[in-house]
Amino acid sequence: MTNNEKAIFKIIVSDGVEGTGQPGTPPMLIGPTLTLNMPVVPTALSFNVAVLAYKMNFSEPQKLQLSIASHDKPNESIQTIGGNLPPMTGPVGTMVFNFGVHNTVFHKAGAYDIFVSLNDEEVARDTFWTTFTGSTNGTNKDISRD
Repeated sequence: MTNNEKAIFKIIVSDGVEGTGQPGTPPMLIGPTLTLNMPVVPTALSFNVAVLAYKMNFSEPQKLQLSIASHDKPNESIQTIGGNLPPMTGPVGTMVFNFGVHNTVFHKAGAYDIFVSLNDEEVARDTFWTTFTGSTNGTNKDISRD
C-alpha cells in the first residue's frame, strides 16, 4: 500500500457544507461545532464531517473510511462511511474530504468519537458531543435505552 507516514489529518464537525468543491472554489463549512443539539433522546441527526489531509500520497489507489462510535463503546460503530480513491497525478497538496452523515441515530447525549482510516489503518481520531436541548417537563424526556 501507499506510504502515508508524513500525512497530517484534521477532523472538523459542522452543520453542513456549501459549494461545489471545483478547483479554485473550495467548499465552505457551515457552522463548525464541537456539539450537536438533540431536541429529543434518542434522535436522528444529520451533519457534515470534513477531513482535511495534507501530504497524503495520491499516486496509488487509497481506501478512506470514517466511523462514528460512542466514546464509552469505541468498538460499536453507529455509522460508517467509506470509499475508494483513484490515483491522482500532479500536485495535490491539501485535500478536503466531506462526509455527509445523514439520519444517524444517537441513543444518548454525551461524547462520541470519529475515527478516520486510510487503507484500514487509523490516521485520525477526534471527539464531539451531543447535548440534550429538549424540554424536561415530561413531554420530551430522555427515552434512550441506556
